[in-house]
Amino acid sequence: MRNIILIGASGFLGSQVREELNRQNDNLLIIENNTVIAASANESILKGGIAALTSEVMTEFQAEIILHCARPSSSGYKQWGRKKAARKAENLNTQLLHALDQSEFDGALVFASGSLTYGSSILPHNEDSPINP
Repeated sequence: MRNIILIGASGFLGSQVREELNRQNDNLLIIENNTVIAASANESILKGGIAALTSEVMTEFQAEIILHCARPSSSGYKQWGRKKAARKAENLNTQLLHALDQSEFDGALVFASGSLTYGSSILPHNEDSPINP
């Protein structure tokens, strides 16, 4: 049984990851942002999004892995909304990296992004596709 922090558990990718981790009986600390999440027996909820994931929380939970499946969104027109969301994500991820540096976390940080990283396209994407958020 592993201790895992899951960011973005309510999204498409994160919800699938959460399901699998629950099947494996891992202890999860789920970072809740806007969507309310009901915790199962092996889950704890931390409200407040990535900003609430402080170095103290990381050290106390003693996670082996942090899985980052979140994709911040922003309302507004399509083009400007994505630019706001990209800026918001950059700020939150910078905060996360700073908290990691200040913590005793010694595990793996895995970032799994949604396809919007590659822009709006009907073409398939892979790791070699150019990034165009």
